Amino acid sequence: MFNFLMKLFRNSNKETAVKASEPQQKQKEFIIKDELPIAYRPELISELKKEHQALLRLHAEILSSAAQRNSARTASSLKEFNEELSKHLKTEFKDLYIFLEFFSMKHMPEIKKSIRDFKVEMHDISREVMGVIHKHEADQFETDESFDAVITDFHKLGSALVDRITREETELYGMYETISQRFEIG
Repeated sequence: MFNFLMKLFRNSNKETAVKASEPQQKQKEFIIKDELPIAYRPELISELKKEHQALLRLHAEILSSAAQRNSARTASSLKEFNEELSKHLKTEFKDLYIFLEFFSMKHMPEIKKSIRDFKVEMHDISREVMGVIHKHEADQFETDESFDAVITDFHKLGSALVDRITREETELYGMYETISQRFEIG
């Protein structure tokens, strides 16, 4: 009987030691979704990343069609880029920035200033990008100068676009995804 108790005690101590060495998983904070002005969308980040890829493809298409002096394709690619970028910026503003600003005020005050700074900076970059698009959207692309101007402007725009995409995907989108790891919304 004594051997049985010793074995039981040893096994119990081993289990306790294993449990004590296991990291304790933090309990998620529950948030009632009616408290939020905009729903948390788990698929949002993957959608925005797909839109980024489409915008980069359209950017390359504009440069390619302008280099080939293809008026119709340059104009249609520019128009499509404008439409896709406008749609993307509206989605980001409404579903990402507004959600993050509101959420950070109530539940994650440690990121509030970062969100606000990011929003202002991204707004400035967006204004720069849209300015380049509007500068060329009425162009008929009938001269080498007009094609060259598009190429020059879109090369400059490319670096601002890549910078914006990189920073959003590495910094801002991570903040949004953190919400599902720290909170349960229901």
